[in-house]
Amino acid sequence: MFTLFGLIRIIYPFYNAMSESIINRDKKTLSYKEYLTEKYHPLVLLVREMEKSIGKVKTHEIVEKTFYDNMFNWVPEELGERVHVNEFADFVQIEKEDNESIEIRNKVTIRYTKDTESELGLHVTECLYAEVFKELEAEDIGYLIVCNPDHAYARACNPCVKLRRNKTLMQGDDYCDHLWYWDNSENSV
Repeated sequence: MFTLFGLIRIIYPFYNAMSESIINRDKKTLSYKEYLTEKYHPLVLLVREMEKSIGKVKTHEIVEKTFYDNMFNWVPEELGERVHVNEFADFVQIEKEDNESIEIRNKVTIRYTKDTESELGLHVTECLYAEVFKELEAEDIGYLIVCNPDHAYARACNPCVKLRRNKTLMQGDDYCDHLWYWDNSENSV
């Protein structure tokens, strides 16, 4: 007998493989927005069905935990050798390099607001993820699977890296206000 959490764990790898195949389906070229829509629409449908079956609160707990926990696997796979974040400068370098990649630049518009030895602030002023989830009428799901895992991303790089964010485009704000910082106090882990 499968639990719903177990079901998501089974579906998630298939979902990722399926989303990778969208790019080359029928040798058709998709815009980033079309790609994200096709990638996330089936997941939104699944989550909405789960909400009907077990309730919105329980469903969102499962989805949030699944995507948050998955970040601890994704970071080493995605960053490889770059994942060795021994000090905040290492994290800043990774973050800035990734933000300058063509993939990220085609999905979000970023403006840096602070860059010190212990803090990196940025505002995301445009976000295709937020646009797509708004069109799917699923900003609540988008926040759980796109925005909230950013906190796990920080911890996966190094438990001393933290994220403070009070605003997100996904939740209807004018911008996302990321403040990455280094906290090596005993209570930070």
